[in-house]
Amino acid sequence: LIEKNAYVLLLISVFLLDAKQLQASMEASTLAVMLLQGSEDHFNTFDPLLSRNYYFLARAYELSGNFLSLHNFLMVGLRTASLRHDKETQATVYNCILRLHLLQNDYESAGIFLKNSPFPSGSTNLNNQTARYHFYRARISAVRGNYFEAAEDLNQTLRKVPHGRF
Repeated sequence: LIEKNAYVLLLISVFLLDAKQLQASMEASTLAVMLLQGSEDHFNTFDPLLSRNYYFLARAYELSGNFLSLHNFLMVGLRTASLRHDKETQATVYNCILRLHLLQNDYESAGIFLKNSPFPSGSTNLNNQTARYHFYRARISAVRGNYFEAAEDLNQTLRKVPHGRF
């Protein structure tokens, strides 16, 4: 029942986001995230729903220009996903945090975050998130003057990106 409600809220959130009703989309995504995280019974089937709800929540906040207020919520989400060994949500939230730093041109904080927080690995279905991670790392490395690292990360991005869509 929780999964059904969260899925319906995800669909509503995406619809509202497309309709440019950002506040309502943020509320629907937040409700879905709280519903899934607040459940005493956490099943592995929650993981894809939770990660997508976090993504659309972050996207709605980004489009509204209010992305900064989401930072603490994302940090709590990353910690919760790490404790639950939810790799997909962990990777999604990790990338949302990196994107937040990059949107603010705060490359120093992004570098510190990269250094102190490892990106989740070991799952084969994280190619899109891994590609985003390497792309963001490449941007941070290039701005910091580490061009060799940036080139390596861009090569990793090209290896992970879905073929035929680039």
